[in-house]
Amino acid sequence: MALKVTMARALILICFLFSVKVFAQQKTTLSIGKSITVPLMGYNSDMSNTPKWSDAEFSQAIKNLHTSTLRYPGGSNSLYWDWKIGWTLSYQELVPILQKQNFSFNSKYITNAKQLKELTQQNRKSNSFWRQLYRYNKKTPKYNTISEFNKGLKATQSIGVYTLNVISSNLNKELGMLKAIEQNGIQPKFIELGNEVYAENLLTKHIYPNVDNYIDTCIKWSEAIWQEFPNVHIGVVGGDKNRRTREWNKKLSLALQNKFKHKESQLHFILHYYSYFKHPEYDFNTTKGYRLLVAYPKLDLDFKLKNWRWNTTQPFTTWVTEFNMIEQKPYTINNTWAHGLLVSSQINQLIRRTKAEIFHFHSIGAESFPVFSALQLMSKDSTYLQPTTSGIVTAMWNKLTNNAERLYQINVETKIWNLNYKAKSKENPNNLREEKNITFTPIHAYISYEKVKAKLLIVNLSEELISIDLSTIIGNCEMTQYYGMPSKKIVKVNKQKIKGMVELKPYSISLLEE
Repeated sequence: MALKVTMARALILICFLFSVKVFAQQKTTLSIGKSITVPLMGYNSDMSNTPKWSDAEFSQAIKNLHTSTLRYPGGSNSLYWDWKIGWTLSYQELVPILQKQNFSFNSKYITNAKQLKELTQQNRKSNSFWRQLYRYNKKTPKYNTISEFNKGLKATQSIGVYTLNVISSNLNKELGMLKAIEQNGIQPKFIELGNEVYAENLLTKHIYPNVDNYIDTCIKWSEAIWQEFPNVHIGVVGGDKNRRTREWNKKLSLALQNKFKHKESQLHFILHYYSYFKHPEYDFNTTKGYRLLVAYPKLDLDFKLKNWRWNTTQPFTTWVTEFNMIEQKPYTINNTWAHGLLVSSQINQLIRRTKAEIFHFHSIGAESFPVFSALQLMSKDSTYLQPTTSGIVTAMWNKLTNNAERLYQINVETKIWNLNYKAKSKENPNNLREEKNITFTPIHAYISYEKVKAKLLIVNLSEELISIDLSTIIGNCEMTQYYGMPSKKIVKVNKQKIKGMVELKPYSISLLEE
């Protein structure tokens, strides 16, 4: 009798545990949604803190990230870039350019390199112009010439996006760079007219005090470039980020439409997006804090795109040539798995809210600064040249889109998060000024096709194990799934063959390939 009671209790316990497991696996359904442009995806390639492209192990590590595009020379360094030497201008080289531009500081003109260096050292904390000059002149040059960069493009089978120097160079010299690229056996396809010229950098403000000055540059340079390279695509810098650039996007968009009606498909607006986090950050060791963190790009982008009047750029598509997050020391989020998942959330929101055709994660990596890194370059241990968490995630997106002919959003029916962001305060420095409630779907997915072969990317940001029947979405396939706790820097990988049902582990990104 006692044995029967014990067995009955055990059976009840087993049934209970099974029902709990089934209940925990929330029901989620997927269906193929609208078609979208297949974006080029890759990295911002500032090479001042990396090995050279001629380093075979380094080039192979980048190739393993499945990059489709690399950006040259890599960001704010383009404001002072001399492509002929493959490095930024020295104090000595910059002085005559500042004099030609009638640049002054505190109503005094700069007459020599010693004076410029002293001003830079004295004021480097006051403005990005001085900070950049100090940083670039302090570094030991690692020359990234056109021929050196071409080694990287060939080694990784990537397409270059070239940022022209519209600040300290001139049209003829920059046209010379495009011709040099062609002479190196590569046809230029994508060009940016400057980098963040809307910024409060003293030099960019001096050269472009308002959008009208930049419009003049865009028209003049575009005409000259298309005269030599009629099929090239040109990106113009989107603004509206401060008082000086108010109405920037609207005026620039209208001017380009009026001047280049027949070239609209070859013009694009450049967007740089960073999620900025101040202390205290969202505590991603708690469920509430983690959810607020990974959903933040939706809150943030909704606000910023309205503030930047991005809707006025709608006749043109978007190039996201820089994106990542920025946080203060001690870099609590950086390179945790939460950072990787945040990056995927950023990409998803940017695709859904802009007509993005290019993505460059910022950036490949650095030997001295850990935040902007797809590869681990800080320590030459067993993890050297291995992907960081953001490198793992961007590589999965890169592989989804690399060589794809078609791309579709996946409609997801699942449990929605209801999130409350309190009004901005000392305790909540990353929130908006007013309290905001948002809904957020913790799963996003996309499917691409290369001929008849499909690749399906599914990201489960939630803390729940989810089972999905994929039989109507994709056939027999192989899955690579990365997952881990948000606070950890090391994640696990699960590789298996899939037919029909798949389990999405909590906090996971999965790529399924036919």
